[in-house]
Amino acid sequence: MRTNRGIQVLALIGLLGAAPAYAEWSVNVQVERFRWKEEISPPPEVTETGGRAGFGWSWQMDGDVGFRARYRGTLYAGSIKYQGQTFTGTPAQGTTDYAGIVNELQALYRRAPDAWLQVVAGVGFDYWQRTLPSTSQREDWAVWFTRVGVETGTWTKRGFFAGVGAKYPIYTNENAHFMDAGFDQNPELRPGRELSAYAELGYRLSPAWKFTGYYDSYRFAQSPNVHLTSGSSAFIAWQPRSSMDVVGLRIDYYF
Repeated sequence: MRTNRGIQVLALIGLLGAAPAYAEWSVNVQVERFRWKEEISPPPEVTETGGRAGFGWSWQMDGDVGFRARYRGTLYAGSIKYQGQTFTGTPAQGTTDYAGIVNELQALYRRAPDAWLQVVAGVGFDYWQRTLPSTSQREDWAVWFTRVGVETGTWTKRGFFAGVGAKYPIYTNENAHFMDAGFDQNPELRPGRELSAYAELGYRLSPAWKFTGYYDSYRFAQSPNVHLTSGSSAFIAWQPRSSMDVVGLRIDYYF
């Protein structure tokens, strides 16, 4: 991750640390069923499925009407079953290790205190490392994304709530560490951007406890080609069209 991106994320967290006392804070734990797919021709395609876990934190301004701010952050990791191929097209199976962090700042708007829906719009930064221990193949992904959606019931202290909307990656960067795989250069890959969906459904058991089932996703179009050499041999590489789907359960504790 480049230094300026890290500074931006740290600055966001610092601003939230100075938030006013009338905000609501929470910490959470989550477990996920994760799936990653890369559309490769000729096959085999790359598929990864398995479990991930994480913990997070959130902050939200109190208020019954108008605009409010909300911040969410999460650290996550997991070991995922891998089936597919290596850089050179050799079929491979094994385990992929994931580790990442996501930070997101959202704006909420509710027209009236008794309004049934509120609108949410957000921008976030998601950074993760993806490693195949059996081949030492590694990728670092950096994604700036935005979301727009609607929510109902999330401002109540008890009861059901739901949310649905769309996400879009406004900036993508992939460091595939080509030189570690024996190439002479390490050009950046820029996966394309496609719209994806998210949703959540849950229950606020009390002012202190909230349970949320959620679905999250990314869609990336195929990246432009990059040119590589290894000695006197020339190669072309790209990131195939890729998709990520996550189904999870999150438990929040508010204080």
